[in-house]
Formats: sequence, structure tokens, C-alpha cells
Amino acid sequence: MPEPTSPAAPAVLVSFVLSPEPAFVETAGALVSRSCEQCGCPAAEAGRLGEAVRRALLALIEHWPADRERPLLEVACQSRDRLVSVEVGCTLPVEPGPFPVEAAMPAGPEAAAVRALVDRLEFDRDGARQFWRLTQQTRPPR
Repeated sequence: MPEPTSPAAPAVLVSFVLSPEPAFVETAGALVSRSCEQCGCPAAEAGRLGEAVRRALLALIEHWPADRERPLLEVACQSRDRLVSVEVGCTLPVEPGPFPVEAAMPAGPEAAAVRALVDRLEFDRDGARQFWRLTQQTRPPR
């Protein structure tokens, strides 16, 4: 009798932390894009994912309250069964009235621009870690 198969664990394509400075945004998007290409994602889709990451990072940086210290930003990109998921967010210190990351990308032009580039944009949190998850179903390369 054949062994039952379990779903494949997601492949971590790239995971990194960066300073919340606009100067690093372009490099972060390019790194995600290139990593997606390396796992077989078509170049056009990889480029859209990279652009979505750039826009999400800029939204976090530009909408962060001026009176609050900016934490380091976290980006993690995984792939499983032609589904690429990128998490963009940060871990917030425990303090009264923490700034919610979801407020950094309001339901305005930033969110609409990111949603137009990926299949799904959702907010999630895991303890003090708050993040946006950008998900894209990739097509096989032609």
C-alpha cells in the first residue's frame, strides 16, 4: 500500500528585515521579484509581486505616525504549489495604544494599487507581529 502523501511544506524564497527608509524599498521589491522568478514564476507576475511589495512598504513608511518610532520592516516570501505569499509588516513593541499596521494602508489609493497587482491582499497579526499578506496564484511559464 502506498504511503499517504502530505502537502509539501512551503518553500521560503526570501526573508529579510530592513530599515524603514524609502531608499531600501526599491531593493526590497527587486529581491522579492527575483526570488519569485528563481522558483519558476513568470517574469511579468514576479514583477507585479515586486511592485506590490514596494507599494506596501512605502505605505507603511509614509503613513507611520510622525510621533512614533518606526520599527524595522519585515518581508517574508514563500511559495507552495504555484501560490506565492509575501508578508510585509513589522513587530510592534508593547506599549499603550499601539499603532495598527492595517491603518498604514487605508482603503484608499495605496490599497487599491496593491490589490490591482495581486490576487489577494489581507491583514493579519500574530501576537505583536502585524503584517499584510499579498497572495498571487502563479501561472506556469510558457
